[in-house]
Amino acid sequence: MKGRSPCPVAGLVVGLAGFMLTASARAAPCETVTAALQQMEDSTVILSGDGEERLEIPVKIADDVNELAAGFQHICPEDIGDTAILFRFGVRTETAFHMHNVQAPLDIAHIDASGLVIDVQRMEPYVNSVVFVNHPLYRPAGPFMSALETAAGRLERLGIRVGSRIVLK
Repeated sequence: MKGRSPCPVAGLVVGLAGFMLTASARAAPCETVTAALQQMEDSTVILSGDGEERLEIPVKIADDVNELAAGFQHICPEDIGDTAILFRFGVRTETAFHMHNVQAPLDIAHIDASGLVIDVQRMEPYVNSVVFVNHPLYRPAGPFMSALETAAGRLERLGIRVGSRIVLK
């Protein structure tokens, strides 16, 4: 079929795919602080590892439905920094965490009723494009009572791993 022009629909699909890929690569607008983050109570957790050393870090407490649902959503990556959110469920749960509307990688430590860290994971922001959609959910293998969420790499720098203890002061 020499001399035949390419299918106009195929050209439109390829053009639209390129536009959507470019549009999805742009960061959504973000905020320094959201109403939900502002409403969270300020507190402190005590972190302890294998040795006798203890470290206190400030946290925001998410313990009502709106705060638990919001977390770091819509917060600019540079504003997450040294902020940590302690999600307190009040009962054993198997709730999954997602990264919808979160613009930077986060670390999460799932904590049992005694304060023992039972799982630590790195959570990545969603990737959306015409050709690839990745919306994973993050949960440990079993139930937990609370979870500590902070900027990616911070838990490791603090020495928090499975077997560490995290308790509210």
